[in-house]
Amino acid sequence: MSDGSTGTIKVDAENGVYKDYDSNCIVHTSSKKLIAGCRATTIPSEVTIIGSFAFKGHSELLDINLHGGLVTIEQEAFFDCSKLSNLNRGKSDVSAASIPEGIQSIGASAFSRCTEFGNNSDTQPLIIPSTTHHLQGNPFTYTPKIKRIQ
Repeated sequence: MSDGSTGTIKVDAENGVYKDYDSNCIVHTSSKKLIAGCRATTIPSEVTIIGSFAFKGHSELLDINLHGGLVTIEQEAFFDCSKLSNLNRGKSDVSAASIPEGIQSIGASAFSRCTEFGNNSDTQPLIIPSTTHHLQGNPFTYTPKIKRIQ
């Protein structure tokens, strides 16, 4: 159950399929897929996949740290997170608008309508790392601050 006013998510302790981590996300334990997050989510280190629609429409999500163990960001994972501006919370040596090393696949519209995401600069592109080998569709449609992708 999710409580939109506090940004918490709870899973019954007896549930053997899903687990909540610090009441801020739901993870399918056997697949290590985060299936639902909230505005206060810290992605657990065990998670390797951010599932489709996991954060869709969370307009209060400002930043999130995509840790090095992540492999896949599925379709529309962050769709319409209009205030999301930083994927590397707390890492000053990495551009706010860069996809972290280790991400191999990004689904269609994964960051679409994230209107604050990007550098808003022709000289500072969005960086796609060498580990990313699959971009499904266009993960960055209607993301006006992304001027260039490298």
